[in-house]
Amino acid sequence: MMTDHPSRTLATFAASIHFDDIPQHVVERTVNLYVDWLGSTLGGKGARPSRLGPNAFCGRWTQAAVRWWL
Repeated sequence: MMTDHPSRTLATFAASIHFDDIPQHVVERTVNLYVDWLGSTLGGKGARPSRLGPNAFCGRWTQAAVRWWL
């Protein structure tokens, strides 16, 4: 017998769950988060990419970025 691995446990759970087993509040929250993501995606369509996040993460702050951020 194979030792259960976390991936196997998760896969077994995912394969055996039925939609009716998911609590209603979880379904509603998931739909809410998806609609929020979709709205953000569509709202940002065509906008120029922001380098602020990646630059901050990599430690490449500029004075202009700091002023904009604050």
